[in-house]
Amino acid sequence: VAAIVMTTTMYAIWGTIHGFGPFGQLPRNLAFLFLQTLLSAIIITGMAITAAMRERNSYIRELWKTKERFERVVEHSPIAKIIVDPSGKIEMVNHMTEKLFKYGRGELMGRPMNRLIPYEVRSKHGLHFNNSIDISGSQPIGMDGELYGLCKDGTKIAIEITLTPLEMEGKTFVLVSIADITLRKE
Repeated sequence: VAAIVMTTTMYAIWGTIHGFGPFGQLPRNLAFLFLQTLLSAIIITGMAITAAMRERNSYIRELWKTKERFERVVEHSPIAKIIVDPSGKIEMVNHMTEKLFKYGRGELMGRPMNRLIPYEVRSKHGLHFNNSIDISGSQPIGMDGELYGLCKDGTKIAIEITLTPLEMEGKTFVLVSIADITLRKE
């Protein structure tokens, strides 16, 4: 902004002295008074824009820091975390989800959530999942120890699930928190 103001000021003064521009034909004192007023308006506007841009950039940096903190908390959670879109497709998984179900992240992203549920109980699980979208709080499932997850290799693991609806982008997503309770059950 300072460089632009300096260049504009020098060019405007030179032009006014040599009779160019909107003030070039006026008496010199009046021309410089109008020029000074115009340049003051340009400088104030430039300073305001610079301050607004600095504030915006600071806000964006803070937003990125918050996003990074959130991602670290979710990624390093000791519980598997999955975000599922309204159609039942997986939008996000954390490291514990990969470890628990033995899938790579790429194998789960965009795939149906029921991929992680044994075939014989998928319809029952679907009812719980659909009900969770309509409630305002978290809903625990499998507290009786009778819910199982299906790993990539076909093994079943005892799990507890908590479904939490999340309003994002005008849609209701579901945060699925999955705890492995195999040792507790044994």
